[in-house]
Amino acid sequence: MSRMSPADALGYIREEIAALKQREAELKARLIAEGVEAGEAYEVEFCEVRRKVFRYDRLPRALLCDPRYWDERFSIELRVVERTVDFGRARLSA
Repeated sequence: MSRMSPADALGYIREEIAALKQREAELKARLIAEGVEAGEAYEVEFCEVRRKVFRYDRLPRALLCDPRYWDERFSIELRVVERTVDFGRARLSA
């Protein structure tokens, strides 16, 4: 049994999540277009959702640029970048 590094595991999981989100978007668009509501194991309910959206673009520029109305918050973000192997002129993905 090989032991995968946490960095590799996270990278693979993010790839899977991206693929699943893409597939979800495709299926959602198809369901909306075709109006399909039921399968063998699941049903789809079409619900209209209403929500309020704050329009920052309508605020006066002076207010948006005033530092009194802004706070800074810090967090740790993980960026996963695929490693490549450099064999002179040819670059191969790991």
